[in-house]
Amino acid sequence: MPGAGILAYPPPYKGAPVCSSLRLEALTDGVEDYAYLELLAKAYGRERARQLARRVAWGSFAWQFNPDAANLQAVRNEIAELIERAMR
Repeated sequence: MPGAGILAYPPPYKGAPVCSSLRLEALTDGVEDYAYLELLAKAYGRERARQLARRVAWGSFAWQFNPDAANLQAVRNEIAELIERAMR
Protein backbone atom coordinates (compact mmCIF):
# COMPACT_ATOMS: atom_id res chain seq x y z
CA MET A 1 0.00 0.00 0.00
CA PRO A 2 1.49 3.36 -0.97
CA GLY A 3 2.57 5.47 1.99
CA ALA A 4 2.12 2.66 4.52
CA GLY A 5 4.10 3.47 7.61
CA ILE A 6 5.11 6.96 6.48
CA LEU A 7 4.86 9.48 9.33
CA ALA A 8 6.12 12.58 7.54
CA TYR A 9 6.57 13.69 3.96
CA PRO A 10 9.24 15.92 2.47
CA PRO A 11 8.37 19.59 2.14
CA PRO A 12 6.54 20.48 -1.07
CA TYR A 13 9.10 23.21 -1.85
CA LYS A 14 12.42 24.47 -0.52
CA GLY A 15 12.05 26.25 2.81
CA ALA A 16 8.66 24.72 3.60
CA PRO A 17 8.24 22.63 6.75
CA VAL A 18 8.05 18.85 6.66
CA CYS A 19 4.45 17.66 6.23
CA SER A 20 3.10 15.31 8.87
CA SER A 21 0.91 12.43 7.76
CA LEU A 22 -2.56 11.66 9.11
CA ARG A 23 -0.93 8.61 10.68
CA LEU A 24 1.44 10.86 12.66
CA GLU A 25 -1.42 13.16 13.67
CA ALA A 26 -3.42 10.16 14.97
CA LEU A 27 -0.39 8.82 16.83
CA THR A 28 0.17 12.22 18.45
CA ASP A 29 -3.50 12.40 19.49
CA GLY A 30 -3.22 8.95 21.06
CA VAL A 31 -0.13 9.90 23.05
CA GLU A 32 -1.85 13.07 24.29
CA ASP A 33 -5.00 11.12 25.23
CA TYR A 34 -2.86 8.68 27.23
CA ALA A 35 -1.13 11.55 29.04
CA TYR A 36 -4.51 13.10 29.95
CA LEU A 37 -5.76 9.75 31.26
CA GLU A 38 -2.62 9.43 33.40
CA LEU A 39 -3.20 12.92 34.87
CA LEU A 40 -6.85 12.03 35.50
CA ALA A 41 -5.85 8.77 37.19
CA LYS A 42 -3.45 10.60 39.51
CA ALA A 43 -6.17 13.06 40.50
CA TYR A 44 -9.24 10.79 40.67
CA GLY A 45 -7.94 7.23 40.62
CA ARG A 46 -7.43 4.63 37.91
CA GLU A 47 -11.01 3.40 37.97
CA ARG A 48 -12.40 6.86 37.10
CA ALA A 49 -9.91 7.11 34.21
CA ARG A 50 -10.95 3.63 33.01
CA GLN A 51 -14.64 4.56 33.15
CA LEU A 52 -14.09 7.51 30.85
CA ALA A 53 -11.77 5.59 28.52
CA ARG A 54 -14.37 2.83 28.17
CA ARG A 55 -16.84 5.34 26.75
CA VAL A 56 -14.52 5.51 23.74
CA ALA A 57 -12.85 2.08 23.58
CA TRP A 58 -13.85 -0.99 25.57
CA GLY A 59 -11.34 -3.59 24.40
CA SER A 60 -7.90 -4.09 22.99
CA PHE A 61 -9.07 -5.06 19.51
CA ALA A 62 -9.18 -2.45 16.75
CA TRP A 63 -12.95 -2.82 16.28
CA GLN A 64 -13.84 -2.32 19.95
CA PHE A 65 -14.29 1.43 19.90
CA ASN A 66 -16.98 4.03 19.32
CA PRO A 67 -16.32 5.62 15.90
CA ASP A 68 -18.37 8.73 16.74
CA ALA A 69 -15.93 11.67 16.68
CA ALA A 70 -18.35 13.81 18.71
CA ASN A 71 -18.30 11.20 21.49
CA LEU A 72 -14.49 11.19 21.52
CA GLN A 73 -14.39 14.98 21.73
CA ALA A 74 -17.01 15.02 24.51
CA VAL A 75 -14.94 12.55 26.56
CA ARG A 76 -11.76 14.58 25.92
CA ASN A 77 -13.55 17.74 27.09
CA GLU A 78 -14.84 16.01 30.23
CA ILE A 79 -11.35 14.73 31.05
CA ALA A 80 -9.89 18.22 30.55
CA GLU A 81 -12.53 19.77 32.84
CA LEU A 82 -11.85 17.19 35.56
CA ILE A 83 -8.10 17.75 35.35
CA GLU A 84 -8.55 21.52 35.54
CA ARG A 85 -10.88 21.14 38.53
CA ALA A 86 -8.31 18.96 40.30
CA MET A 87 -5.57 21.55 39.73
CA ARG A 88 -7.50 24.35 41.48
